[in-house]
Amino acid sequence: MTSLSSTMAAGGPSSYPRILAISIGGRSSNISSNGSSTDGSTSLSISSKRKLTGKGHDTAGALWFMAKNFIAGTAAGVAECFVGHPLDTIKVRMQAATAGQASGAAIAVAGVAKMNAAQLLKSTIKHEGFLALYRGASSRVVGSALANSVLFGANGAFKKLFDADTALPLSGAFILASACTGAAEAAIWTPMDLLKTRCQVEYGKTVNVTPWKVAKQLIKEHGIIRGLYAGGGPTLMREVVGNMIYFTVYQTTKQAIMRARGLHEGDTLTFILAGGCAGTSYWFSILPLDTVKSIVQAQETRVTGMHVARDLYIKNGVAAFYRGVGPAMLRAFPACAATWTTFEYSLLALQRLE
Repeated sequence: MTSLSSTMAAGGPSSYPRILAISIGGRSSNISSNGSSTDGSTSLSISSKRKLTGKGHDTAGALWFMAKNFIAGTAAGVAECFVGHPLDTIKVRMQAATAGQASGAAIAVAGVAKMNAAQLLKSTIKHEGFLALYRGASSRVVGSALANSVLFGANGAFKKLFDADTALPLSGAFILASACTGAAEAAIWTPMDLLKTRCQVEYGKTVNVTPWKVAKQLIKEHGIIRGLYAGGGPTLMREVVGNMIYFTVYQTTKQAIMRARGLHEGDTLTFILAGGCAGTSYWFSILPLDTVKSIVQAQETRVTGMHVARDLYIKNGVAAFYRGVGPAMLRAFPACAATWTTFEYSLLALQRLE
């Protein structure tokens, strides 16, 4: 990908008043404003940007650029799941309990609907063991790895398609690329989130439920599309809105931190802070949609997102949509910090192979 930017999603160098960073297929070179290279490499004019991103751009280079984003995204997804899944389990249980959709009689015994996040975390570990927090994690690992590979790979492709400049995260082209990325990601997340949610709302030590058993049952009863894509509408809305915020906040925060610290390129602290801020912004903005999605997917019978949203508001008001906000926020910062840090360093490692 060829872009003129102050910082790249791949962790490229920042721009200063008279120095610009141009990254071509993952390789970075500092170019002065008069077109001469500051590192002794071949000079490029700023006007080369459009030429290199047009039809004459090397196909192999473009494919390698895409592959790097997919591979680094996959690694980021695994890291995100490992760090964030326990608190995600608590969040989903709190959301489902709000509508009385947790499975089994244990919900009545445990009084989940009346617990706060800390109490539910303690109760889960005490009565079901620590590994209960990773219930449904197998589908989440697969889904997170696949979805993050799509997330970063598709985002790179859409930025290329719309000629979006990473240095301008508030531009229409950048936001449009992020929205389209969310739509692509929703196709992956919907079935994975459905299987994860069905496992997470099962209570008790003796629960013998796996994502694969749930998938088999759903497909048998409803078919692939109707069975595995329940909650598709709220998930699509969540990802489109959320990713517009996610990528914009990450790049804006990353660039601000680098300028404040006088850095030419991002480091671990930059990635952690920018990733954490992007994650908390994403989850706080989309939590109402995520609550509706979780309840729709926890239902044994099919209901629409509009029906769930209306019912929640009538019974509990706006506060019902933010049930589970505590664990969601606690999870968001470390999970997304791990996601972006892993992505940035994986991308750098792949660039060294060139």
